Amino acid sequence: MKQEVTVELAGGKRLHFETGRMAKQASGAALVSSGDTVVLATAVASPDPREGIDFFPLTVDYREYAYAGGRIPGGFIKREGRPSEREVLTCRQIDRPIRPLFPEGFRNETQIIALVFSADRENDPDIVGINAAGAALALSDIPFGATIGAVRVGQINGEFVINPSYLERRDSKVNITVVGTKDGIVMIESGANEATEDTVVDAIDFGHGEIKKIVAAIEDLVSRAGKQKRAVTPPEFDTAYYEALHARVGSRLKDALDTKAHPKLDSQVLVKQIQDELKAEIPDDANAASAEFGREIDCGLSAERQHDAASVGGTVRRFHFVGCRRFEDQHVGNIEVGGDRFGVVIHDDGCEAGRLQRPRRVHATIIELDALSDANRTATDDNDGLALDGAHLVAFAARQIVIRGFRRKLGGCSIDHAERRRFGRGHAPVVPPLGRLPAVAR
Repeated sequence: MKQEVTVELAGGKRLHFETGRMAKQASGAALVSSGDTVVLATAVASPDPREGIDFFPLTVDYREYAYAGGRIPGGFIKREGRPSEREVLTCRQIDRPIRPLFPEGFRNETQIIALVFSADRENDPDIVGINAAGAALALSDIPFGATIGAVRVGQINGEFVINPSYLERRDSKVNITVVGTKDGIVMIESGANEATEDTVVDAIDFGHGEIKKIVAAIEDLVSRAGKQKRAVTPPEFDTAYYEALHARVGSRLKDALDTKAHPKLDSQVLVKQIQDELKAEIPDDANAASAEFGREIDCGLSAERQHDAASVGGTVRRFHFVGCRRFEDQHVGNIEVGGDRFGVVIHDDGCEAGRLQRPRRVHATIIELDALSDANRTATDDNDGLALDGAHLVAFAARQIVIRGFRRKLGGCSIDHAERRRFGRGHAPVVPPLGRLPAVAR
């Protein structure tokens, strides 16, 4: 049976939630609209847990097809290809707030799909998609810790605005996405144009007040159309085994992880020696019990690193918050900034380079100016603050040369997409307008 509810937000904005009419075979589904922007989100989980894994197998997919904006993809192939950078980042925006809210030990394959049916030129579908995903999970039988809601907060002429339009966001001093439950904040993604800390905090509080309205509306919908949640048995934590492991290797592991006493690579070798010593005690038979014992050792070491406040985890926090020093012997203020070209030959036609160095890390940046004809203009209505007045910032490609040993690095990944967004949000407010700098920068 079709059920629906509408929530009124500050400034006259509305979110309309509907369920029971589409995707009836999914574990949970919600059709959410804001203005003429409509997103369908579905949540599906397998009936049985996936065996042999120690992580939660959650997949989030968000897609914006051209038909949602009344268009046909250009080029010879008249269909969409791989997800765009914006779609990948929106998948991350949905994944980050919901992943920690699933119960400990839930190992069922879970898939969240958000599909944009319609997109107008005012309401961004990413916020609608996050709310739709939260509503679909709340309505489903999938065990989920709390109901979530999401808003974007802007500030125009000193007044906070909820879910500002694309045009309003160009004049907004802050651009903060807030996701939370009725009791607290789950995720924040922010950008600002020289806003004070008090302004940012007030914006978050203002957004949380609107989130409470959204959560109340979803809970009302769940009371009428929600399914009973599945029962999940949380894994048992072997306290006796953990205490024995801590007494045996706790002090050694704490010393091995201290990169002030041991260089970083030597520290990794010492940690591996402890792991190898423990694994050597596993009975030399290839039965399931032996494999399970090996997993317990790995879990014990992981617990030693993460859960013992008096050991490694507590040490890391004390180093950072009390001693103002990062765990890898890097003081918070110990940053060397250089304007030299770090020994690399760079052409002089519009190129410049800079370097930022910590004791063990070097970040090198090269910027190049070129003609306006090289600007990378896309078919989207929103550049999310990555450029002002004509797409100055064409591209940002982070290349990780050596980070924690060897790994293949072929092309980009979602981390690169996120770094490009952070780079754009941080630099866009200070990029000169086209009248002062008639060029594009890469």
